[in-house]
Amino acid sequence: MNIVALLLFTISPVISVTIDGNYSSVEPSLQDSELRFAMLDDVRLLANGLLQIGHGLKDFAVKTKRQMDDIFHKLNIFDQSFYELLQQTNEIKEEEKQLRKTTSRLQANNEEIKNLSLELNSKIEILSQERIQLQDKVGRLEEKLTKLFHTQPEIQERAEIVSLKGSNCTYCTILNTVMALEEFDCLGWYC
Repeated sequence: MNIVALLLFTISPVISVTIDGNYSSVEPSLQDSELRFAMLDDVRLLANGLLQIGHGLKDFAVKTKRQMDDIFHKLNIFDQSFYELLQQTNEIKEEEKQLRKTTSRLQANNEEIKNLSLELNSKIEILSQERIQLQDKVGRLEEKLTKLFHTQPEIQERAEIVSLKGSNCTYCTILNTVMALEEFDCLGWYC
């Protein structure tokens, strides 16, 4: 670039002399042939300067073209990277939506399980209380059976009571017996 400026600076006086047509700076004693040689030298100097300017401009244009190509190449890479990042962002957003839906569904399930657990705990508590009450009733029934066994002289009834007392019957059978005895008690046989 400096060469181009130097050439323009040195060539500009020669150009101004030839354009003005004023040859007063050239000595009038020179002959036409010398004047022609001087003009040829000026033309060669101008041609050489223009040639160097052309080479400099060509190098500058090639360099600029390479820089532009590099810039476009980098822009293409940037565009591809930006597009890929945009796709990844969209995928992440979609996964985030799905995770939020799954989380809300799991929270609802968790609440439902918690409620069911509380309900089961309350039912277990009720069943344990009923079991205690049933054991109390069975204990009272055994006491009544024992008293009845001592007070009833009938052998057949004693055998039934012993079989009831010694057998591994279920609570249902015991309850039926309790109910029968309660009816028996209500009739006034045993109070």
